Amino acid sequence: MHRTSPELSSKKKFIFTVIVLMFTAACILLIYFAFAAYRSYPVYSYVKSSQRGWSGKAHQADPELGVAPIPNSRGAEVYPIGDDIPMRYDARGFRVPVQDTGDTPKAHPRILVLGCSFTYGSSVLAEEAYPYLVGKDLGGVAVNGGVCSYGLAQMLILARKLVAEQKPDHLIVQYSIWLINRAMNQFAPTYSSLAPSPYFYDGDGLKLHAPVFATLSFDLPFEKFSNTRTRAAEFAAFLLEVGFPMFIHDDYNIVILKLKEMLGIVPAPTQNAEKMVTQVYGEIAQIARDNHAQMLIVALDSESQSAAPVPYALFPQDAIVVDAHQAMLDKLPIADEAHYEKEYMHWRGNPPELVDYHPNAKAHRIIADAIVAKIRSMQLSPPAAGR
Repeated sequence: MHRTSPELSSKKKFIFTVIVLMFTAACILLIYFAFAAYRSYPVYSYVKSSQRGWSGKAHQADPELGVAPIPNSRGAEVYPIGDDIPMRYDARGFRVPVQDTGDTPKAHPRILVLGCSFTYGSSVLAEEAYPYLVGKDLGGVAVNGGVCSYGLAQMLILARKLVAEQKPDHLIVQYSIWLINRAMNQFAPTYSSLAPSPYFYDGDGLKLHAPVFATLSFDLPFEKFSNTRTRAAEFAAFLLEVGFPMFIHDDYNIVILKLKEMLGIVPAPTQNAEKMVTQVYGEIAQIARDNHAQMLIVALDSESQSAAPVPYALFPQDAIVVDAHQAMLDKLPIADEAHYEKEYMHWRGNPPELVDYHPNAKAHRIIADAIVAKIRSMQLSPPAAGR
Protein backbone atom coordinates (compact mmCIF):
# COMPACT_ATOMS: atom_id res chain seq x y z
CA MET A 1 0.00 0.00 0.00
CA HIS A 2 1.41 3.40 -1.09
CA ARG A 3 1.80 6.04 1.62
CA THR A 4 2.25 9.79 1.02
CA SER A 5 5.49 11.05 2.48
CA PRO A 6 5.24 13.70 5.25
CA GLU A 7 7.33 16.07 3.08
CA LEU A 8 5.00 15.73 0.08
CA SER A 9 1.98 16.20 2.31
CA SER A 10 3.46 19.43 3.71
CA LYS A 11 4.07 20.72 0.19
CA LYS A 12 0.49 19.99 -0.79
CA LYS A 13 -0.78 21.78 2.28
CA PHE A 14 1.43 24.78 1.52
CA ILE A 15 0.29 24.94 -2.10
CA PHE A 16 -3.32 24.55 -1.07
CA THR A 17 -2.93 27.36 1.49
CA VAL A 18 -1.36 29.65 -1.11
CA ILE A 19 -4.17 28.91 -3.57
CA VAL A 20 -6.82 29.60 -0.94
CA LEU A 21 -5.14 32.86 0.06
CA MET A 22 -4.78 33.96 -3.56
CA PHE A 23 -8.38 33.08 -4.28
CA THR A 24 -9.53 34.98 -1.18
CA ALA A 25 -7.43 37.99 -2.14
CA ALA A 26 -8.80 37.88 -5.70
CA CYS A 27 -12.37 37.76 -4.35
CA ILE A 28 -11.69 40.69 -2.03
CA LEU A 29 -10.17 42.71 -4.88
CA LEU A 30 -13.07 41.82 -7.16
CA ILE A 31 -15.59 42.91 -4.52
CA TYR A 32 -13.61 46.11 -3.84
CA PHE A 33 -13.41 47.09 -7.51
CA ALA A 34 -17.09 46.27 -8.00
CA PHE A 35 -17.92 48.51 -5.03
CA ALA A 36 -15.60 51.23 -6.38
CA ALA A 37 -17.44 51.02 -9.72
CA TYR A 38 -20.75 51.28 -7.89
CA ARG A 39 -19.54 54.39 -6.03
CA SER A 40 -18.12 55.86 -9.23
CA TYR A 41 -21.40 55.86 -11.14
CA PRO A 42 -23.02 58.74 -9.17
CA VAL A 43 -19.85 60.79 -9.72
CA TYR A 44 -19.95 59.93 -13.43
CA SER A 45 -23.63 60.93 -13.60
CA TYR A 46 -22.89 64.18 -11.76
CA VAL A 47 -20.17 65.07 -14.26
CA LYS A 48 -22.48 64.23 -17.15
CA SER A 49 -25.34 66.37 -15.86
CA SER A 50 -23.25 69.59 -15.83
CA GLN A 51 -24.10 70.23 -12.19
CA ARG A 52 -22.20 72.78 -10.09
CA GLY A 53 -18.49 72.38 -10.53
CA TRP A 54 -15.40 73.78 -12.25
CA SER A 55 -13.84 73.76 -15.70
CA GLY A 56 -10.20 74.51 -16.32
CA LYS A 57 -7.33 73.90 -13.93
CA ALA A 58 -7.27 76.74 -11.40
CA HIS A 59 -6.62 74.88 -8.12
CA GLN A 60 -4.01 72.46 -6.83
CA ALA A 61 -3.22 70.40 -3.76
CA ASP A 62 -1.22 72.28 -1.13
CA PRO A 63 0.60 70.72 1.86
CA GLU A 64 -0.32 73.60 4.16
CA LEU A 65 -3.68 74.87 2.92
CA GLY A 66 -5.04 71.62 1.51
CA VAL A 67 -6.21 73.39 -1.65
CA ALA A 68 -4.67 76.51 -3.15
CA PRO A 69 -5.16 78.66 -6.26
CA ILE A 70 -2.76 78.17 -9.13
CA PRO A 71 -1.09 81.51 -9.89
CA ASN A 72 -1.90 82.98 -13.30
CA SER A 73 -4.66 80.47 -13.95
CA ARG A 74 -8.08 80.73 -15.53
CA GLY A 75 -11.21 78.62 -15.36
CA ALA A 76 -14.94 78.83 -14.87
CA GLU A 77 -17.69 77.79 -12.50
CA VAL A 78 -20.11 75.41 -14.23
CA TYR A 79 -23.90 75.48 -13.79
CA PRO A 80 -26.74 73.18 -14.84
CA ILE A 81 -28.58 76.12 -16.40
CA GLY A 82 -27.16 79.11 -18.25
CA ASP A 83 -23.65 80.35 -18.90
CA ASP A 84 -20.62 79.48 -16.84
CA ILE A 85 -18.94 82.17 -14.71
CA PRO A 86 -15.36 82.84 -15.87
CA MET A 87 -12.66 83.39 -13.26
CA ARG A 88 -8.98 84.24 -13.04
CA TYR A 89 -6.22 84.23 -10.44
CA ASP A 90 -3.33 86.67 -10.71
CA ALA A 91 0.37 85.93 -10.26
CA ARG A 92 -0.05 85.78 -6.46
CA GLY A 93 -3.14 83.58 -6.51
CA PHE A 94 -5.69 86.34 -5.77
CA ARG A 95 -8.96 86.51 -7.66
CA VAL A 96 -9.10 89.35 -10.17
CA PRO A 97 -11.40 90.30 -13.05
CA VAL A 98 -10.82 88.18 -16.14
CA GLN A 99 -9.79 91.23 -18.15
CA ASP A 100 -7.35 92.42 -15.45
CA THR A 101 -4.04 93.69 -16.87
CA GLY A 102 -1.98 92.15 -14.08
CA ASP A 103 -0.68 95.53 -12.90
CA THR A 104 -1.68 96.04 -9.26
CA PRO A 105 -2.52 99.69 -8.61
CA LYS A 106 -0.59 101.44 -5.85
CA ALA A 107 -3.64 103.38 -4.71
CA HIS A 108 -4.69 103.57 -1.08
CA PRO A 109 -6.48 102.45 0.92
CA ARG A 110 -5.18 98.96 0.25
CA ILE A 111 -7.58 96.28 1.49
CA LEU A 112 -6.87 92.60 2.10
CA VAL A 113 -9.95 90.37 2.34
CA LEU A 114 -9.90 86.80 3.69
CA GLY A 115 -12.74 84.29 3.66
CA CYS A 116 -14.40 81.43 1.78
CA SER A 117 -16.54 81.30 -1.37
CA PHE A 118 -18.73 84.12 -0.05
CA THR A 119 -15.66 86.37 -0.12
CA TYR A 120 -14.22 84.86 -3.29
CA GLY A 121 -17.54 85.68 -4.96
CA SER A 122 -18.79 82.29 -6.09
CA SER A 123 -21.34 82.56 -8.92
CA VAL A 124 -20.60 86.24 -9.62
CA LEU A 125 -17.88 87.98 -11.61
CA ALA A 126 -14.84 89.19 -9.67
CA GLU A 127 -15.86 92.80 -10.25
CA GLU A 128 -19.31 92.08 -8.77
CA ALA A 129 -17.93 90.56 -5.54
CA TYR A 130 -17.82 92.69 -2.40
CA PRO A 131 -14.00 92.85 -2.05
CA TYR A 132 -13.64 94.48 -5.47
CA LEU A 133 -16.57 96.82 -4.81
CA VAL A 134 -15.16 97.97 -1.46
CA GLY A 135 -11.81 98.79 -3.02
CA LYS A 136 -13.45 100.67 -5.88
CA ASP A 137 -15.86 102.61 -3.66
CA LEU A 138 -13.05 103.74 -1.36
CA GLY A 139 -10.87 104.81 -4.26
CA GLY A 140 -8.26 102.18 -3.44
CA VAL A 141 -7.60 98.56 -4.30
CA ALA A 142 -8.76 95.33 -2.70
CA VAL A 143 -6.84 92.06 -2.68
CA ASN A 144 -9.34 89.19 -2.75
CA GLY A 145 -7.84 86.30 -0.77
CA GLY A 146 -11.11 84.39 -0.52
CA VAL A 147 -11.03 80.78 -1.74
CA CYS A 148 -13.93 78.36 -2.11
CA SER A 149 -14.19 75.72 0.67
CA TYR A 150 -11.78 77.57 2.98
CA GLY A 151 -12.37 77.73 6.72
CA LEU A 152 -10.94 79.58 9.67
CA ALA A 153 -7.74 77.48 9.63
CA GLN A 154 -6.78 78.64 6.12
CA MET A 155 -7.73 82.21 6.98
CA LEU A 156 -5.30 82.23 9.91
CA ILE A 157 -2.53 80.70 7.80
CA LEU A 158 -3.04 83.36 5.13
CA ALA A 159 -3.24 86.18 7.69
CA ARG A 160 0.11 85.14 9.17
CA LYS A 161 1.68 85.34 5.71
CA LEU A 162 -0.18 87.98 3.73
CA VAL A 163 -0.70 90.86 6.16
CA ALA A 164 3.04 91.48 6.54
CA GLU A 165 3.52 90.93 2.82
CA GLN A 166 0.65 93.07 1.53
CA LYS A 167 0.76 95.83 4.19
CA PRO A 168 -2.97 96.60 3.90
CA ASP A 169 -4.60 99.67 5.42
CA HIS A 170 -7.68 97.54 6.16
CA LEU A 171 -7.83 93.80 6.83
CA ILE A 172 -11.33 92.40 6.28
CA VAL A 173 -11.97 88.91 7.65
CA GLN A 174 -15.18 86.96 7.19
CA TYR A 175 -17.14 85.46 10.07
CA SER A 176 -19.62 82.70 9.28
CA ILE A 177 -20.56 79.69 11.37
CA TRP A 178 -19.43 77.27 8.66
CA LEU A 179 -15.90 78.71 8.76
CA ILE A 180 -15.70 77.49 12.36
CA ASN A 181 -17.21 74.11 11.51
CA ARG A 182 -14.75 73.56 8.68
CA ALA A 183 -11.81 74.27 10.98
CA MET A 184 -13.07 71.44 13.22
CA ASN A 185 -13.12 68.99 10.32
CA GLN A 186 -10.27 67.18 8.58
CA PHE A 187 -11.91 67.50 5.17
CA ALA A 188 -13.17 70.45 3.13
CA PRO A 189 -16.50 70.31 1.26
CA THR A 190 -16.05 69.13 -2.35
CA TYR A 191 -18.08 67.82 -5.26
CA SER A 192 -16.28 64.46 -5.46
CA SER A 193 -12.87 63.29 -4.18
CA LEU A 194 -11.79 63.90 -0.59
CA ALA A 195 -9.95 67.17 0.04
CA PRO A 196 -8.11 67.17 3.38
CA SER A 197 -7.68 70.59 4.93
CA PRO A 198 -5.86 72.05 7.94
CA TYR A 199 -7.76 71.91 11.22
CA PHE A 200 -7.41 72.85 14.88
CA TYR A 201 -6.80 70.35 17.65
CA ASP A 202 -6.55 70.66 21.41
CA GLY A 203 -3.11 71.16 22.88
CA ASP A 204 -1.47 74.02 24.71
CA GLY A 205 -4.23 76.25 23.45
CA LEU A 206 -5.54 75.27 20.03
CA LYS A 207 -2.97 74.16 17.49
CA LEU A 208 -3.05 73.84 13.73
CA HIS A 209 -2.63 70.45 12.10
CA ALA A 210 -1.60 70.15 8.47
CA PRO A 211 -3.86 68.31 5.98
CA VAL A 212 -3.74 64.59 6.77
CA PHE A 213 -2.91 63.71 3.15
CA ALA A 214 -2.85 65.33 -0.28
CA THR A 215 -6.01 65.38 -2.35
CA LEU A 216 -6.03 63.77 -5.80
CA SER A 217 -9.00 65.85 -7.00
CA PHE A 218 -7.08 68.23 -9.22
CA ASP A 219 -5.03 65.56 -10.97
CA LEU A 220 -8.05 63.65 -12.30
CA PRO A 221 -9.55 64.39 -15.76
CA PHE A 222 -13.16 64.99 -14.68
CA GLU A 223 -13.65 67.60 -17.39
CA LYS A 224 -12.78 65.09 -20.12
CA PHE A 225 -16.06 63.32 -19.45
CA SER A 226 -18.34 66.38 -19.26
CA ASN A 227 -20.17 65.57 -22.51
CA THR A 228 -23.50 64.08 -23.46
CA ARG A 229 -22.22 60.58 -24.31
CA THR A 230 -23.17 57.84 -21.84
CA ARG A 231 -21.88 54.71 -23.56
CA ALA A 232 -20.67 51.77 -21.52
CA ALA A 233 -17.22 52.11 -23.06
CA GLU A 234 -16.93 55.68 -21.81
CA PHE A 235 -17.97 54.69 -18.30
CA ALA A 236 -15.27 52.04 -18.41
CA ALA A 237 -12.77 54.74 -19.40
CA PHE A 238 -14.07 56.93 -16.56
CA LEU A 239 -13.47 54.09 -14.11
CA LEU A 240 -9.90 53.60 -15.28
CA GLU A 241 -8.99 57.29 -15.41
CA VAL A 242 -11.07 58.76 -12.57
CA GLY A 243 -13.14 56.37 -10.48
CA PHE A 244 -10.60 53.69 -9.58
CA PRO A 245 -7.65 56.08 -9.02
CA MET A 246 -9.82 58.37 -6.89
CA PHE A 247 -11.29 55.71 -4.61
CA ILE A 248 -8.08 53.68 -4.31
CA HIS A 249 -6.20 56.83 -3.30
CA ASP A 250 -8.86 58.04 -0.87
CA ASP A 251 -9.64 54.63 0.67
CA TYR A 252 -5.97 53.78 1.18
CA ASN A 253 -5.25 57.10 2.85
CA ILE A 254 -8.35 56.85 5.05
CA VAL A 255 -7.19 53.44 6.32
CA ILE A 256 -3.75 54.86 7.10
CA LEU A 257 -5.35 57.85 8.80
CA LYS A 258 -7.54 55.68 11.01
CA LEU A 259 -4.51 53.62 12.04
CA LYS A 260 -2.59 56.78 12.92
CA GLU A 261 -5.54 58.05 14.94
CA MET A 262 -5.74 54.75 16.84
CA LEU A 263 -2.02 55.01 17.63
CA GLY A 264 -2.34 58.63 18.73
CA ILE A 265 -0.12 59.91 15.90
CA VAL A 266 -2.83 62.12 14.40
CA PRO A 267 -4.95 64.12 16.89
CA ALA A 268 -8.69 64.50 16.56
CA PRO A 269 -10.10 67.93 15.66
CA THR A 270 -11.14 70.14 18.54
CA GLN A 271 -14.82 70.59 19.27
CA ASN A 272 -14.32 73.80 21.24
CA ALA A 273 -15.80 76.31 18.80
CA GLU A 274 -15.87 79.22 21.24
CA LYS A 275 -12.21 78.83 22.12
CA MET A 276 -11.39 78.74 18.42
CA VAL A 277 -13.25 81.96 17.69
CA THR A 278 -11.57 83.76 20.59
CA GLN A 279 -8.07 82.51 19.82
CA VAL A 280 -8.07 82.82 16.03
CA TYR A 281 -9.79 86.18 15.63
CA GLY A 282 -7.67 87.41 18.52
CA GLU A 283 -4.45 86.36 16.78
CA ILE A 284 -5.56 87.88 13.46
CA ALA A 285 -6.37 91.13 15.29
CA GLN A 286 -2.89 91.17 16.80
CA ILE A 287 -1.34 90.54 13.39
CA ALA A 288 -3.30 93.53 12.08
CA ARG A 289 -2.11 95.75 14.94
CA ASP A 290 1.51 94.69 14.47
CA ASN A 291 1.30 95.69 10.81
CA HIS A 292 -0.67 98.93 11.38
CA ALA A 293 -3.78 97.59 9.64
CA GLN A 294 -7.34 98.16 10.75
CA MET A 295 -9.20 94.85 11.06
CA LEU A 296 -12.90 94.53 10.30
CA ILE A 297 -14.91 91.35 10.89
CA VAL A 298 -17.71 90.92 8.34
CA ALA A 299 -20.52 88.65 9.53
CA LEU A 300 -22.19 86.70 6.71
CA ASP A 301 -24.84 84.01 6.76
CA SER A 302 -26.90 82.11 4.21
CA GLU A 303 -30.21 81.88 6.05
CA SER A 304 -33.29 84.07 5.93
CA GLN A 305 -32.95 84.63 9.66
CA SER A 306 -29.87 84.96 11.86
CA ALA A 307 -29.43 81.24 12.57
CA ALA A 308 -25.98 81.87 14.05
CA PRO A 309 -25.92 85.12 16.06
CA VAL A 310 -22.72 87.14 15.81
CA PRO A 311 -20.59 86.22 18.87
CA TYR A 312 -19.47 89.74 19.81
CA ALA A 313 -18.35 88.61 23.26
CA LEU A 314 -15.83 86.18 21.72
CA PHE A 315 -14.18 88.74 19.45
CA PRO A 316 -11.32 91.02 20.58
CA GLN A 317 -12.55 93.99 22.61
CA ASP A 318 -11.45 96.45 19.94
CA ALA A 319 -13.00 94.43 17.10
CA ILE A 320 -14.87 96.39 14.46
CA VAL A 321 -17.80 94.24 13.34
CA VAL A 322 -19.95 94.74 10.25
CA ASP A 323 -23.12 92.67 10.41
CA ALA A 324 -23.54 92.49 6.64
CA HIS A 325 -26.11 89.71 6.92
CA GLN A 326 -28.36 91.96 8.97
CA ALA A 327 -27.86 94.71 6.40
CA MET A 328 -29.20 92.31 3.77
CA LEU A 329 -32.18 91.38 5.91
CA ASP A 330 -32.95 95.06 6.47
CA LYS A 331 -33.36 95.53 2.72
CA LEU A 332 -36.06 92.86 2.42
CA PRO A 333 -39.76 93.74 2.53
CA ILE A 334 -40.26 90.61 4.63
CA ALA A 335 -37.31 88.77 6.19
CA ASP A 336 -38.43 85.23 5.42
CA GLU A 337 -36.93 82.36 3.46
CA ALA A 338 -38.89 82.98 0.28
CA HIS A 339 -37.94 86.65 0.00
CA TYR A 340 -34.33 86.00 1.00
CA GLU A 341 -33.85 83.30 -1.63
CA LYS A 342 -35.59 85.32 -4.34
CA GLU A 343 -33.60 88.49 -3.72
CA TYR A 344 -30.15 87.22 -2.81
CA MET A 345 -29.57 83.81 -4.41
CA HIS A 346 -29.02 82.72 -8.01
CA TRP A 347 -31.98 81.89 -10.23
CA ARG A 348 -31.78 80.81 -13.88
CA GLY A 349 -34.03 79.43 -16.57
CA ASN A 350 -37.67 79.88 -17.50
CA PRO A 351 -39.40 79.27 -15.20
CA PRO A 352 -36.60 80.38 -12.86
CA GLU A 353 -34.82 77.66 -10.88
CA LEU A 354 -32.55 78.13 -7.88
CA VAL A 355 -29.07 77.04 -9.03
CA ASP A 356 -26.83 78.38 -6.25
CA TYR A 357 -27.22 79.69 -2.69
CA HIS A 358 -24.20 82.01 -2.65
CA PRO A 359 -24.85 85.77 -2.56
CA ASN A 360 -25.76 87.19 -5.95
CA ALA A 361 -24.54 90.53 -7.32
CA LYS A 362 -27.31 92.42 -5.51
CA ALA A 363 -26.33 90.85 -2.20
CA HIS A 364 -22.64 91.63 -2.76
CA ARG A 365 -23.56 95.26 -3.41
CA ILE A 366 -25.33 95.47 -0.05
CA ILE A 367 -22.41 93.77 1.74
CA ALA A 368 -19.95 96.21 0.18
CA ASP A 369 -22.13 99.20 1.09
CA ALA A 370 -22.24 98.10 4.72
CA ILE A 371 -18.45 97.74 4.89
CA VAL A 372 -17.78 101.04 3.15
CA ALA A 373 -20.24 102.84 5.42
CA LYS A 374 -18.50 101.44 8.49
CA ILE A 375 -15.03 102.45 7.28
CA ARG A 376 -16.17 105.95 6.39
CA SER A 377 -17.95 106.40 9.71
CA MET A 378 -14.76 105.41 11.55
CA GLN A 379 -12.77 107.91 9.55
CA LEU A 380 -15.15 110.64 10.65
CA SER A 381 -15.57 109.50 14.26
CA PRO A 382 -13.72 106.43 15.58
CA PRO A 383 -16.24 104.28 17.50
CA ALA A 384 -15.86 103.67 21.20
CA ALA A 385 -14.76 100.12 22.13
CA GLY A 386 -14.38 99.28 18.47
CA ARG A 387 -18.08 98.54 17.92
